[in-house]
Amino acid sequence: MAMEPITIFSRKADPALVAHRLRELHPSVEIEGPEGNWRRAVIHFGEGSARKTLTLTHDPASYTEPDLSRGRTGMALYFNRFPHTERKQLVMSVIATLGFTLGTLFEPDYDPNGDPRLSIVYHIAALLNGVFFSPSYLRDARGRILFGGGQEMEDPNAEWPQGLGEASSTGP
Repeated sequence: MAMEPITIFSRKADPALVAHRLRELHPSVEIEGPEGNWRRAVIHFGEGSARKTLTLTHDPASYTEPDLSRGRTGMALYFNRFPHTERKQLVMSVIATLGFTLGTLFEPDYDPNGDPRLSIVYHIAALLNGVFFSPSYLRDARGRILFGGGQEMEDPNAEWPQGLGEASSTGP
């Protein structure tokens, strides 16, 4: 069964910080492009037939206008179709502050139970005080469900990004 795609979102747009931290976490990371404007960061895990790859993708157009507004509107419309819970208004507030996006590609698909590549995704989301989106849920930086699937699926221990209600920080 294919796992859901994961996209990291945050208020903090800092691709250079992400590149620096990826190099700290995994010195053999292959980063394509200059530190502050890279396009792909590829990390390999294991060798031979056991080799797994995590690719992070970065596109500055995704957090500049008009793509930024389109992305926020699309995500708000998407989550607005979900069942109403006490958290729905907070989710809409969070979406309005998001201004940075990183995509992920896993080869082969990730295992939600202990895949070391997920620890990199969680670490980067935490570094950016971000969340990550998959088609069924909005999750915190540790992968816990903030919103989606109804109240019974939402984790009461999930942590919302710090600083909600402050001006967002966008741009390269």
